[in-house]
Amino acid sequence: MEPERPALVPLVLRLSRSQYTPVILIPVVLGGVLAWEAEGRFSWLRFALAVLGSFSAHLGANTVNDVYDYRAGTDQASETRDSKDFGGSDVLVRGWMTPRAALFV
Repeated sequence: MEPERPALVPLVLRLSRSQYTPVILIPVVLGGVLAWEAEGRFSWLRFALAVLGSFSAHLGANTVNDVYDYRAGTDQASETRDSKDFGGSDVLVRGWMTPRAALFV
C-alpha cells in the first residue's frame, strides 16, 4: 500500500533532500569563520546571502536532478528506490508531485 501524500512543506523538503543541509552549511560557515579571522571583521549580510545562495543552489540542483532522472526513467528502474540516501526523493515516482510542479518549486 502506498503511503499517504505528505503536506506541501514536508513534500518540498523531501523533494529537495533537505536532510543534506549540513553538507551545504558547513563549508559556508567555515568560510565565514576563516574570513572573519583573516579580516578581523564580519558582515552578517554577506554571510546570510552566502548561506541563502548556497542553500538555494544545492537544493535546486537536487530538485532538477530528480526531475531529469524521473523523465529519463532512472528513478523508476533504480534498485535503490527505497533507500533514504540513493535513488532520488521518490516524490515524482510516487506521483505526489508532477515534474512541472517540482521545477516550479
